[in-house]
This record gives sequence, structure tokens and C-alpha cells, in this order.
Amino acid sequence: MKRILILVIIIMSLPARAGFFDDFFSSSDDANKDRGPFYFKIIDDLKNGSEVSFEDRKLKIKMFFYTEYYNTIDLKDESDLVEFFNSRLDLTTQKEKDGPKDKLGQGLEFKFDSLPSIRSNNKYSLVIFESTKITITESQKLIFKFDQKQFASDLGINITNDIYKKTFNYKPLTVELKDLALVSKDGVVSIQGDFQTALDIDADTEEISFELFRKGKLLKTTAKKFGKKFNLNPNLVTETGDFLTKTGSCVYQIDVPIELELQNLSFISRFITGSLFTVKVPLLINTVTSSGLEVKIKALVKTKLSDFLSNN
Repeated sequence: MKRILILVIIIMSLPARAGFFDDFFSSSDDANKDRGPFYFKIIDDLKNGSEVSFEDRKLKIKMFFYTEYYNTIDLKDESDLVEFFNSRLDLTTQKEKDGPKDKLGQGLEFKFDSLPSIRSNNKYSLVIFESTKITITESQKLIFKFDQKQFASDLGINITNDIYKKTFNYKPLTVELKDLALVSKDGVVSIQGDFQTALDIDADTEEISFELFRKGKLLKTTAKKFGKKFNLNPNLVTETGDFLTKTGSCVYQIDVPIELELQNLSFISRFITGSLFTVKVPLLINTVTSSGLEVKIKALVKTKLSDFLSNN
């Protein structure tokens, strides 16, 4: 028992790296769960969290297949295997949610990378394909549609499964801010604060939004008092202005004047509008770097305020 505990402590103290626990333990890729005859794991070699960049990058597709197909795949000529794979893979891109899907303009092709040793004790083995170089400067979703039935037929294997689909998302650069404050002065509430980042942001390009998602959930603007939560509608005092200003080398200032309208105005809330509330306002600023890469500045601003309500 002591040896097991020592082993666990050693593992936990080792530097974390991608794939370490998959290598040490039986990963989900090696499990006996049946995911069909073929499925993908997609890896970007740029190691930047799949954020947009002007740097060249390559994609690796780890294609897992039933281990019973290993000898069939191993005996195929590499050039034939690559031809079968590319001819059965359809790759499109989608740059806006629910927007049109277009062919990836850079004509991504894959070459054979490796066929690791057979995983004789596992349901799945894998073959790895590596792409040609691409540059992704806009956030988008890559949509992989693989005709596994025809690919299997090319290999001389009969399966009933049809199209396998996999997506891979590229995100804009992100700046998360925690030190912004809500400041009330002369009846006007402003989101204010300074921050520094390694990104050279184009402060003349800005789009303000109060729709901020965390873990797929939309954060709401709220005021809380006496254990009761009120929903607020945040609106810009003016649609134009220098909401984002560069004050030094990679140093920026945010000043966003807003109005807060109470949604669920009630009989009780009329008597406590002068009280001190805990107010939360999500803020999203869409902007770009000076070189044109997309940037999202995100913050959930939290401050105690009174007399902040307008038009109520």
C-alpha cells in the first residue's frame, strides 16, 4: 500500500504535460468503449491553445481504428493510404455561428506520419496523418467530414457506418481582466480600469458588448440586496467614444459609461433603490491587434453601488 501511495505522489509531483497521463494510464483512446470503426483526435502543433496567429501551423490527425484492421492498413503502400485518406476527407470552415460553410481556402492536404506498433490488447490502434502548413488569422470552426465507409472500402473492408464528423475550433486572442471597477459619478456609472498586456492592441477598433459567456452560459447583469437578485439591462450612454485608449507601450485604459435599467421592478424594489447593492456587469470588447488578429477583452465587473438606476 505504501508503494502505491509513493507512486501516486511521484506522479502528481512531475511536471504536467499534454498526454502524460494518457501515456501512463489507459486513456479514453485505449478504452474498450466502441466509438465506431474510425474516429479522430486532432492536434495543432503550434501549442498556443488554438488561438489565431500569423505563424505557420500544422494539424495532426490521430485516426483510431479497430485493431482488427491493423494488418490490412499496415500492408497498404503509404502513398495509397494517403490518397485514400485525402480523397475521403472533406474539410470546410465556418467563421460565424450559424454562418455559411466554405471550403478551406488554403487547400489543406495530409501526408502519412506514422503507424505506431499494434495495440494488441486494445480495441483501437491508430495511424497518424500530418497536414501541410496553414495560417489561421481569423477565429473559425474547421469541420471535418470523413467518408469512413468509402475509406474502408478502399482498404478492402466492409462496414455499415457512413460519415464521421469532427470539428476543431480556432479562438481569437483573449485578455481576461479582473481589476476593472464600476464607478458612479454625477449619476453616470462607468466601467473603468487600466491594464497591461503583451498584445499590441489597435485601440481605435472596438465593439462593446455585455454578452459574455462562461462555460457555455450567458452571464447576466445583476444587482443583489437582502438576498434578492434583480436583473439589469446595461446600455451604453453613447454609442461612440474612446472606450479603449492606449496610454503607453502595451498599456491601456478602459472607460465605458453605461446606464443600468431594472428589468424586474417590483413594489419591494421601489423602497430599496437608494440602498447599497452588489452589482455585477459582464463586459466584452471585440477588437484587433495592430497587425489585424482578433482580440476579445473579457471582464466580469463587480462593485457595491447605490443610486445607480436610471429611468426607473
